[in-house]
Order: sequence, then C-alpha cells, then structure tokens
Amino acid sequence: MKGDVLMSTRGRFRKRIKDKSTAYLCTTTILLLAGLHMTLFTGTAVGQGVQGKQSPKKGGPPRLVNTFRHQGEFSVITLGTGSPAYHPERSGPSALVCYKGHYFLVDMGNGTQARLHEAGIPARDIDTILFTHLHLDHSEEFIPMVIKAWLQGQDQLKIMGPPRTKEYHDFLIQFYHEDMAYRAWRTGRSMEIVENMEIEELKGKNRFEDHGVSISTAEVPHTAYTLAYRFDTGGKSIVISGDLGYSESLITLSKDADLLVIDASQYIRKKGPGQGPPRRDRKRVQTGDKDWPKPHASINEVALMAEKAKAKKMVLTHFGPGDIDKEATAGAIQEIYHGEIVFGRDLLEIVP
Repeated sequence: MKGDVLMSTRGRFRKRIKDKSTAYLCTTTILLLAGLHMTLFTGTAVGQGVQGKQSPKKGGPPRLVNTFRHQGEFSVITLGTGSPAYHPERSGPSALVCYKGHYFLVDMGNGTQARLHEAGIPARDIDTILFTHLHLDHSEEFIPMVIKAWLQGQDQLKIMGPPRTKEYHDFLIQFYHEDMAYRAWRTGRSMEIVENMEIEELKGKNRFEDHGVSISTAEVPHTAYTLAYRFDTGGKSIVISGDLGYSESLITLSKDADLLVIDASQYIRKKGPGQGPPRRDRKRVQTGDKDWPKPHASINEVALMAEKAKAKKMVLTHFGPGDIDKEATAGAIQEIYHGEIVFGRDLLEIVP
C-alpha cells in the first residue's frame, strides 16, 4: 500500500512537470509570434528596439530609443558613400546631419535603412528629409523610409527637395495606399499624417531655419536638377554637395565652410584586374539628341572648388567599385587644396 501511494505521488508529480512544460512551450510560442508581428509591422522586436531598447508609449507605437553616441552636438554621419554600382562595403549615397537630437537626412540611397539600424538611430527620429536630386541612387529608399518613420510614430516629418519631390510623395500615397491603409489599421496610425506631410520644392538660392539650424541651398550642375545644401549653427558649418560637375555656385555656398562633403566619384583607382574601366574626363556627354552637362567633376576640379571656397576640411564620397588609390588621389588633391582630406566610409561621423 505504501508503495502504491509512493507511485501515485510520483505520477502526479510527473504530470505537474509535464503540464508546466506544456504551459511554458505555449507561452514561449505566443511570445515568439508576438515578436514576429512587431518585427513585421514596426521594425522592432518585442522588448528590444532596433537600436537595442524601447520604452512604451500609451496610445501609439512603442517609443524606440536612440542609442547612437555622438562625438559632438553638431556633426554629419556619412551613412552611405557608394554609387549606383553595387559595392559590398558601401551603401548608396546618404548623409545625416545631426544637431542636438535633431536629424536632417540628405538623400536615401540603397542601404540607408540598414545603416541607420546599425547606427542605432530610429527612422522616427528623422525630422527632415532633403533630396539633392532625384536620381535613383540618391532616392531609392525614400518610400520605405517615410513609411517606417510614420509607423514608428513620426508625426511631423518634413520633406524638401528639387522640383518633382511632391510628385514622388504623391506616387507613394497613390500606389501604396492599400498597403498603408492595412498597416494603419494594424498599428492604429492615422493615414492623414502620412498623406498631409509638409513638402516643399526648392529651386536655386534659398535660406530657412529648421530646428535651430540655418539651411541654405544652391543649384549645382548635374544631369538632373540638383541642389547643394549648407547647414550653419553655433558658428560651424557643413556643406553637402550632391552630385556635380565643376560649380562656381558650390564655391560660393561653401565659402569658409568648416566641412565640405563632396562628390569625388572621379577618384584615382588602383591598377590591376577587377578595378573597373578607366575614368574618362569629358566636358559634356551626348546621348541621342540631348547634350548632357558633365555629370561629375574631375578630382582636380574637386580640389579647386574646395580650395577656392577655403573649406577647412573636405570629405570625399560617392565611390564606385574598385580600390581607391588613396595615396595618388590625396597627392593630386594636395597639389591644389591645402585643407584636411578625409576619405569617407559608411557610418563615419565627422565633427566640423
């Protein structure tokens, strides 16, 4: 009898263990499914933001926490330093100007979202999007960036750029309306926010204030209408050139700038197999019946623009496939330009 009681007790004990294991597995499955849902619709895992943490916000999406440690209160991060051609170590052109927790995203080439993720900066923290021009390699992640920022809770995103910027936003709303309506239903976000974003098209010289920063523009020569941007605050300045040929207007815009981020796509490559075709220095390009302006300045012209502007530091960007001959490129520039030269790389933060 005593043995029967002992066996019965062991049986109940084993049953309780089995029941607890089943409950644990069920709970774990529910949490994993919840995590999948959050990843799909907010870009965030449960209990852990893309940037490593999140804090709850009642009545809306979880508040993602920015974990990027800035070197100074005013800086630029070269998120993408590549070109239209694929490069395994360089995303498409994109630069993030940062000032006291405010972010100005200049261009959104392929890989911009991934670089922001790596940096620990949520899309919802972007205050203003600015296009230099509307070539694909500078704008291809605009649509997912806007949708992600909206779903993460950004209510006051501003969009600025050259003519046709509003048309690009209108296409987003029209083409993806059903997709966004579904996501709005799932997340509780309002479609009116993304439909009525502040959009401003710019031409030529402009100057305006945004979050404590004075922003100036100038038209520069390229194969599409292109704007260069200058950011000034606290006696310091950062200029983003966009793609361009030789430009007197960039020289004027960049006068005495502390930092000039410039298109240096005509850099000197190392010689050898797999380094790509040699660069051709053409004044103009003819295709069919259209006479195109020269798309990119030579490395000597890049140096001359920076020297004439008296820019203190120049950051080279827009690199294609093939290894950069840094010694030869820097040597050619230093024959003309006497400031500091920085070879940009993805996720490099530079303080003016």
